[in-house]
Amino acid sequence: MTGDDEVGYKKPPASHRFQPGKSGNPKGRPKKSRNLHTTLMDILKETVTLREGDKVRTVSKGEAMLLAQMQKAMKGDTRAFTALAKMTSQFASQSQPPPANSAVLVVPGMLAEEEWIALTDKQQAYARGNTGSDEQP
Repeated sequence: MTGDDEVGYKKPPASHRFQPGKSGNPKGRPKKSRNLHTTLMDILKETVTLREGDKVRTVSKGEAMLLAQMQKAMKGDTRAFTALAKMTSQFASQSQPPPANSAVLVVPGMLAEEEWIALTDKQQAYARGNTGSDEQP
């Protein structure tokens, strides 16, 4: 027996080794399994047709559920109203803060027109660097 023909631990017979150009996993990795959240989101995105009076429109199932809940709440169903109020408060608390580059103007109090013009001119001059002092107005 030569060194190439050895068979044993981590040395399978040459006939059972992977052949060049052939994968060791011919079926490939299994597709990612879908979890409950993904499945639910896909179902809620499906569309249904609604009739509102004489109008017919297509909406997602999620929107149709919210519209039905709103109709119940408007008819006096307190559980439906409570559920909608809870959802509204949850989404209100998750609202995004204003972007970082947004500007806010803080006015200390009521100013006369002349005072306002003088203050804005002073601030514009400071922003341009045309002031005699390094203090911000």
